[in-house]
Amino acid sequence: DLHSFPTRRSSDLHIVAGTRSNRFSQRFFRNAPNDGIVAVAETALPKARHVALPVGHTFMMNDVRVRAEIRAALAAAAP
Repeated sequence: DLHSFPTRRSSDLHIVAGTRSNRFSQRFFRNAPNDGIVAVAETALPKARHVALPVGHTFMMNDVRVRAEIRAALAAAAP
């Protein structure tokens, strides 16, 4: 359960959501922003830093923008 993880401050949880999907998946999401698998609205959590980038779900971990967001979040959390 995500809510059971201990956090020091509200910015400890950093969520990166994708907004690039294909035409086929768009009809399931009724034009709501999504990455082809998950709607952006489904990724939001209270007190979490949230960013949406134009990447698809399957390979988002390989995208340089996603990696930059992760590096920035880790650097900001470093003591």
